[in-house]
Amino acid sequence: MKDPNCPLCRLVFDNEVKTKIIYKDMIITITYCETHRDQPLVVLNDHRKAPNPIEMNHIKYICGELFPNKRFRGYMQSIPEHWHDHLI
Repeated sequence: MKDPNCPLCRLVFDNEVKTKIIYKDMIITITYCETHRDQPLVVLNDHRKAPNPIEMNHIKYICGELFPNKRFRGYMQSIPEHWHDHLI
């Protein structure tokens, strides 16, 4: 599902990203946050408030492999209707 007014949907579906995409698969896209450039940004590739448990396990696995010394920030501040998280 895509919302054309959502900046995260545009990032995922329309490649409106100004930083390099680090990883992309059927579930998530990982790039660096445009605001906090040192923080990887993990975005669910579907416009929903939360990943299901299987997706979350996948997300944790991929992020653990790519960024073993980082952890999830744990909250969505500016776009709560589309799941995303920063790795800090």
